[in-house]
Amino acid sequence: MAAENWQLRHGITKSIAYLPQGPPIAVWTKLQVPRTKTLDANYWNTIFQPLVHTIGHHETVWARVPGNPDVVLLATLWWTTSEMREFQVSPSSQLYREILQCEDIIPISTHETIYGFAYWFHFESQASELVGIRPPAFGPGVPLKEHFQTHLPVLQWTTETEALHGKQVHLLLWPHFWRDKEKVEYRHGPYAQKRFTERLYEFTEILKL
Repeated sequence: MAAENWQLRHGITKSIAYLPQGPPIAVWTKLQVPRTKTLDANYWNTIFQPLVHTIGHHETVWARVPGNPDVVLLATLWWTTSEMREFQVSPSSQLYREILQCEDIIPISTHETIYGFAYWFHFESQASELVGIRPPAFGPGVPLKEHFQTHLPVLQWTTETEALHGKQVHLLLWPHFWRDKEKVEYRHGPYAQKRFTERLYEFTEILKL
């Protein structure tokens, strides 16, 4: 997800403790948005009111897909799975869906991933070492606005399987939150891209073990 994005935080939760039966969860949604819609902060603030003011909502970010202005990727982080499930069956969720429908915004696909657990840390550390992905190191005191990435990369598996070539598989989501297009291009020059592809293949072979 590149820098043409917007971020909303609300942060109210019923529980401040880790609950094994309801861990933090991220919901990744692909939306079809008419090109005539103005994708600015004020517009999205109206659209997402029922979502971001719900108990359990932590953070929402969105980004337009490069080369496909009709598609927006939406990532929403919830404090707990149970709070996300409560929202799904609530009047606020119904209102949110009605707003999207009135604005001719169509959800194309949705995936859920369990967020931020040690089970994935081993793979996270390997992924962050891939050439062309890890941004340059900055010394203490450097403003966050000068960093190449707004968030660290996250490596997450979807909670549900889906069919691919006749087999049930888990989709691996691996978003990188770059500050702008130029930062992405700096890290993905021709040589870096080639080396990254090679290392990515090696990484996927490790995941098969």
